[in-house]
Amino acid sequence: NDSDGTLHNENIGFLVKEMGKYIGPKSDPEGKGHKLLCIDGHVNSFSDEINDYIDYWIIQAYGSSQPGFSVPGNMPEKVIITDDFESSASSGGVLLRQAAHMPDEGYKGGVGAYRFDNDYDNTPDYKWMRQAIQINQRVFNEWKVEQGNKKENK
Repeated sequence: NDSDGTLHNENIGFLVKEMGKYIGPKSDPEGKGHKLLCIDGHVNSFSDEINDYIDYWIIQAYGSSQPGFSVPGNMPEKVIITDDFESSASSGGVLLRQAAHMPDEGYKGGVGAYRFDNDYDNTPDYKWMRQAIQINQRVFNEWKVEQGNKKENK
């Protein structure tokens, strides 16, 4: 939702549904490919019905190594957790811990960073972002194996 309260949730919902005709998962009923529709910011103020129109919810979890999050539709696989590289590119901030974090409800959609271009000057280039991507892939693959083991043990 907008931070100054100018718009109301029903107006934002209407806007997202209208945009969904042209971008996002609802614009692609045949599954041939579409432009992503992502919402960044205060995502928990949206209604569950908006979830079907959204590809990813981007949560600005700056400085939080294990952020709790609530998103419409309770689908953590649609969540991208981000850290702030405007102030932490030299140290990596909490990005690696965010990448390793796996929510109780399932896997997350990914990790990211605000101003990750500041990571370019590290050695190697984009040092922390590369590591975060690798860690995020590792925990996702571990989660998939765990899910497969649960199915086999039923």
